[in-house]
Amino acid sequence: MLQLTNPLTDAERKQVVRLIDHDMGNSLNIVNQYIHHIVEYGKKELSPIAQGKVKATFFIGLAIHDLVLKDKLDVWKCYYNIELEDILNSIDCQRVKFNFNYNPKELVTPEKVLLATMWSIIKNAHNASETAENVLVTSRYYEGFPKQALYIPDGAREFKDFVAFEVHNQGEFPKAKPLREYIDKEAPALNQEGFGLYFVKLASKVLRAPVNIKSEDGRTCVSFYHPIYPEK
Repeated sequence: MLQLTNPLTDAERKQVVRLIDHDMGNSLNIVNQYIHHIVEYGKKELSPIAQGKVKATFFIGLAIHDLVLKDKLDVWKCYYNIELEDILNSIDCQRVKFNFNYNPKELVTPEKVLLATMWSIIKNAHNASETAENVLVTSRYYEGFPKQALYIPDGAREFKDFVAFEVHNQGEFPKAKPLREYIDKEAPALNQEGFGLYFVKLASKVLRAPVNIKSEDGRTCVSFYHPIYPEK
């Protein structure tokens, strides 16, 4: 089985733990409310949003475990089509549009890390747009190396082919600084904006996946170029 060496430093691994508060806290509160509702009223089925919260909490927790504690991550095919429906349910944006020309189920990857990464990018795009209908998520085969990427982690140039996950949304990044600095930066202080993209950078280092941002004319696209790893 192919394994990826985890290049994160001890300081970066400590930052990963912030996902518990940044991305899991609200989910846990909602799950807790639904559990009380079940106990109080005898309702046995969770709503799609609550189910999404439970699953999001699960896969983000596994991603934290792997990124913090493992020095090598196992790589295998995605068996759950990377559970994007659950991602949408968990952030209550079911109206996001998808156009997948490359089936993520064929991708060989540390699945939970990719799930947590896509969750973070889609959540940011959803929050930046006026409505969920303005968010489009695409995937496509990308031949060659994405030289235009603003952030290229060590080891990425060892791969020749990629799957480009692109999240398009309404709105632009502030022009106060170059776009590269939004992704290639140090961890933001607690309660400051920007941790979502900082986590995308950490995941990029682990997956050897270049990241690009285009933001102009009232639209933004974040591209995450996942390498196509050899299966052996």
